[in-house]
Amino acid sequence: MRHFGTIQMLKWPLKIRTGTNEEKRLSTYTDLTTIECIGTKLYPYIIKYYGSIIDTIVSALNFLKYHRILHRDVKPQNILVNRQCQFKLCDFGICGNFTNSKSVTSSIKGTDVYLPPERMKYNAEPYGIRSDIWALGITIVEIVNGKQPFLGLSYIELADLIQTWTPNIDDKLISFALKELILYLLKTDYKQRPKSYGEILEIPVLQSVHIIPSNDEMNYIKKIIDNIGS
Repeated sequence: MRHFGTIQMLKWPLKIRTGTNEEKRLSTYTDLTTIECIGTKLYPYIIKYYGSIIDTIVSALNFLKYHRILHRDVKPQNILVNRQCQFKLCDFGICGNFTNSKSVTSSIKGTDVYLPPERMKYNAEPYGIRSDIWALGITIVEIVNGKQPFLGLSYIELADLIQTWTPNIDDKLISFALKELILYLLKTDYKQRPKSYGEILEIPVLQSVHIIPSNDEMNYIKKIIDNIGS
């Protein structure tokens, strides 16, 4: 992992530590599950945390940017939740460095279904902040709807569809303000997406997100984690 040493030195409570102690590592992952396992269809309590997920992951991405690092693989499988209902960003295997707010590489990185339109063109734009912002938007749509919007498409089909795609989000599952935020993250023209993580964090709907869970909600998440795989 090219960035293992760099990530290992960063101290941030919303990312997974990369230490080498096997006992601690196993203990950490026993207490966590990927957010893809906790979606609307089966676990309605998570609806209250869509805003919290966005706020937490954007804060983590902003922290990485401060250290001139792009994540480049934001997706539900890389967002974990523990028994305290805390969300954590993990898997820094394909992180990239910043150069004038753009990634130093133009090669294709990240899982195809989370790549933004500008990265799937013949003359692809360099990977930047707005690429991770798009991936976060797709991640939230997937969690809200309980399914990946591009499942089953070939790379060529996806590259064509994504240029004019508009997300379909059930209004019954999410507030109008949060839906508008998600649509903002998923502007097809990358220049119309937020310019920075700080801009996202200042959006009013994230200023009042449900951060601290009740005991009932925390117990519910604990039950889900305990039951997964049983």
